[in-house]
Amino acid sequence: MKRAAELQGRSLTDFVVSAAHDAAQRAIEEQAILRLSAEDQRRFAEALIQPPAPNAALIGWMGKDLAFRGAGLGSMPLHDAISGVAQAIKGAYAICADAINEVATAFYSESASWI
Repeated sequence: MKRAAELQGRSLTDFVVSAAHDAAQRAIEEQAILRLSAEDQRRFAEALIQPPAPNAALIGWMGKDLAFRGAGLGSMPLHDAISGVAQAIKGAYAICADAINEVATAFYSESASWI
């Protein structure tokens, strides 16, 4: 290592620190870079160019102020969300609601009757 450091005109400490840095950089890059076969590259590019049509939607948590709980306001934003999904994703066969708790699960189940 001393000879290599001298050939580069560096101190041994500088050479060792630089070599450790380079090795760390390579280790990180090896984990961060995804290597694909030619066929996988082709399939990946094709999926980017012509992505499959979505066929399901997820409605996330829709909260409201606790002061309005029980006031019957929850169905309005739910109806708007479902209408928006229906317009945005033609052919959606499912809309999944991510209920925050059992009360919300019951609400979504009751609201499903008008869908």
